[in-house]
Amino acid sequence: MPEERVFLDTPLIVYVALQPEDGPYTSFLKDLLNRYSLVIDPLVIDESLYILRHKYQLPYKSAIQFLSEVILPLADITPLTSVEVHRMLHLLQEFGIDPADALHAAAAISANCSGIVSEDRDFDKIPFLKRIWLS
Repeated sequence: MPEERVFLDTPLIVYVALQPEDGPYTSFLKDLLNRYSLVIDPLVIDESLYILRHKYQLPYKSAIQFLSEVILPLADITPLTSVEVHRMLHLLQEFGIDPADALHAAAAISANCSGIVSEDRDFDKIPFLKRIWLS
């Protein structure tokens, strides 16, 4: 198991859930697993369920099954505590990113992640967390 840890943001989870098993996002996820240990927080689970249900009309039962069988076995879940909330507030002020992104970044920092897997370019504003996405 790779030692370097990266935080997995919501978009990749949603894209993997919606595409065929041999699609580019699933291949990207498999490549990540060969290189990194993955970390998520409870907000990623919440966002994934919400987006899959409300934007893409995937029933909760299917979304929960996907998360339970595909994503949760691959990723450590880091908690969100008052430490992450205070760090989030600092990141909001310092880098001017969205609150949810700041909370994910705070969780990533607490979990000793070196980067964040996300298409969201706001994470580029945080110089000590590299953003990883499809080339």
